[in-house]
Amino acid sequence: MAEYTVRVGVQGRITIPKEIRDKEDIDYRDIFKIHNMSGLLILQKVRKPDDKTIPLDRFLDHGF
Repeated sequence: MAEYTVRVGVQGRITIPKEIRDKEDIDYRDIFKIHNMSGLLILQKVRKPDDKTIPLDRFLDHGF
C-alpha cells in the first residue's frame, strides 16, 4: 500500500495527489463521505454530481 502526504488548506480543502486522482478516477466535484476510524480517515466516493447540482450558498443567494 502506498503512502502519500495530503495537505489541508485554509478553508479546509483537502488536496489529493494527482497520481491518486488519476488512479481512482477522482474528478472535480466528486462527492465523498469521510469515516474516522480511531484517527484513520477513510474517503468513500458517494456519487458523481450531475450538472444540475449547485452549492447551497448559490441556491440561497438566487432564491430558487
